[in-house]
Amino acid sequence: MPTPTYVSGGSTVKGVVQAESGINIGSFNEEFINEKEYVLDRFGARTGFAQDFEISSTCTIEGEITTALASVAGVAWATAETVAGATTGYGISSGDYLLDSISIAQDRGSFITASINLTIINGLTVA
Repeated sequence: MPTPTYVSGGSTVKGVVQAESGINIGSFNEEFINEKEYVLDRFGARTGFAQDFEISSTCTIEGEITTALASVAGVAWATAETVAGATTGYGISSGDYLLDSISIAQDRGSFITASINLTIINGLTVA
């Protein structure tokens, strides 16, 4: 597959940066979450908060399946997963991606597709 050439494009990137095994990626989305625990006053109004105690990232990969339906991207429950397109940073410095859900869709006029949802919690690894 050709790689785009940018002319005065700065550091823009077109398409999906990394390929994943067993799925032709149509979209890749990663969301970083920094939960807050609020300090409340006697009326229940927020007066402050604690953060950086459970930073996590959720990742959704969607696309056409290029392998057997029972082995899309090689994912399995309670198993550390490798996400080729994962971004490091935003408070995530270690941990394992774990499978939350996988959805496989079929219809008469389209390729079979999958949607894979994974979560990484900073510092949490599979023992």
